[in-house]
Amino acid sequence: MAAFTDAAAPALSDPRAVLMIDAFEWCDELEGWLREQFLPQLPDGVLVALAGRQPPEPAWRVDPSWSGALLVRGLADLSRAAALQLLELRGVPVDVRGSVLAFAGGHPLALSLAAETARRCCDAAASSGRPGEEVRQTLLTELIERVPTPDHRMALHVCAHAETTSEQLLRAVVAGNDTTHVDPATLFAWLRTQPFIMSGPAGLYPNDTVREMVDDDLRMRDPAAYEQMHHKVAEFAPGSLGAHATARSTVQPVQQRVLRGGPAVARRSA
Repeated sequence: MAAFTDAAAPALSDPRAVLMIDAFEWCDELEGWLREQFLPQLPDGVLVALAGRQPPEPAWRVDPSWSGALLVRGLADLSRAAALQLLELRGVPVDVRGSVLAFAGGHPLALSLAAETARRCCDAAASSGRPGEEVRQTLLTELIERVPTPDHRMALHVCAHAETTSEQLLRAVVAGNDTTHVDPATLFAWLRTQPFIMSGPAGLYPNDTVREMVDDDLRMRDPAAYEQMHHKVAEFAPGSLGAHATARSTVQPVQQRVLRGGPAVARRSA
């Protein structure tokens, strides 16, 4: 706390100051202290921006003293126009911007790292806009940090492999392991809090960039575990239909929707 106060000291005396706290998820132990003690002592007029991967604690919204002073914005991926502008500002050659954008989509961090690789054009992967192994590992580290347990990591791999992920799917795939110790409801709730996971009517699904890297990571790192996970996800698809469909012609398209791809698709869909 003392170190934070020292670093933010200019904001304590200048009403025109802008205090920017990035990566706020790393300050979770300070959040209550910031809200209740540090920020209220700032002069009127100071603008404070907290940027993080998790939404603010509910206490910010229920505290009447923050009513009218708190603005919470969820940031989505950059638009195509904004992403191309970022690549231009980063000095990425015009002829490779399309391939960089095809890989990274609108994710700002993925765009920045892939853009740096493409700008250097140090190898064939970079010149094509595809990230090298160093960039992929950096993205995995930056985007998928602080995974609490092996069960959480497997839940993440399932979410990357399946088209959409429900609590029921996690129960069928992850909870079937003898080494599982985390309840599927807890895993599902954790997935929902991750900044690269979106929610839809059928369940959760990741950012396309994250999906590709996380799925490829397990496939390369532990092929046997990948094959086992794939079979479990594939086996879950028919069971998810319940009593509403018994015909094989109905089962197949749902398999294709639930299952993203893998070594058993052709055999199970034949």
